[in-house]
Amino acid sequence: MLDSIKNEIFSRKVLYLLATMEHMSEDVLSSFYVTAGFKPNVQAWVSFIAKLVLSLGILFTVSGVIFFFAYNWSELHKFAKLSIVSVLILAPTILALLSDFNKFHTKLSLLAVAIFTGSLLAVFGQIYQTGANAYDLFLNWAVLITGIALISNFKPLWFLWIALINTAIILYAGQILRHWIDPLAFISLFFVDTIALLIYEYFSFRKIHHLDSRWLPRILGFATISSMTVAGIVGIVTDFEEFGHVICLLFAIGSYAASFFFYSRKIYDLSSIAATCVCIIAMIFTAVLKASNFDAASIFFMGGFIIIALTIASAFILIKINNAWKIRV
Repeated sequence: MLDSIKNEIFSRKVLYLLATMEHMSEDVLSSFYVTAGFKPNVQAWVSFIAKLVLSLGILFTVSGVIFFFAYNWSELHKFAKLSIVSVLILAPTILALLSDFNKFHTKLSLLAVAIFTGSLLAVFGQIYQTGANAYDLFLNWAVLITGIALISNFKPLWFLWIALINTAIILYAGQILRHWIDPLAFISLFFVDTIALLIYEYFSFRKIHHLDSRWLPRILGFATISSMTVAGIVGIVTDFEEFGHVICLLFAIGSYAASFFFYSRKIYDLSSIAATCVCIIAMIFTAVLKASNFDAASIFFMGGFIIIALTIASAFILIKINNAWKIRV
């Protein structure tokens, strides 16, 4: 039977069932993983190294430009400053326009354009002293690269865009609201990251090929639940002096339940569930410490016991979810 299906491409769950139901050697199972693309071959490693080196080249180039401006700022004429940044934007733009948008180097070129756009805004603001707030820079930066993110369909570029929106919200809370832990800021972060996560998971659930990788939704999911977790912890410590922290606590509980349900039944992602468990442990631990009035002895003895107990419980839950998912086809 194995000879007749050795060239077939199966999912991880099917391969697991084949390995448990058939007497399959390690070499045969390894060949199945290579065929399905789960185990990289020599060609995949060469492609990975080429992309890694190209990505590092872009990263070092951007870092070099930043340090160049920092070191030579006072000696450069404002025309030279703007000209250098403009050339750095035009060069990768021309390269991207002359290439196929599906190529990796084209996507990296668009990422470089997006990063240098922020450099242009920063240089312009420093030269002419526009007096704009810091959050304006990041918000305008995100607005200007929105079109680039749409046409590139490149996950690192979308991550940059979302990070800029989050940074703008945080800076707005600190500079305008004068309160870094304002509930409105946490709720805004929650909705921005949740909407981005839902859009990604919706298309991922519909088996869109370029959304197979899980690093971006994991970051978005952790950002979503961690923002509400921090807000809930602040509410617990301050005895919920602001009603907004109560709303954040309710959102936190709802996001925990949604994470457990979705990532254990719809899309299997044990990492996201583990991150949710960490946030729950942090929330419960803070509540216990608050109930003991942050007594040092209680923190040492009872706090350690609670963390160990909750960690063991989380491990059992994760093992149970993992075993339940393995038997599902």
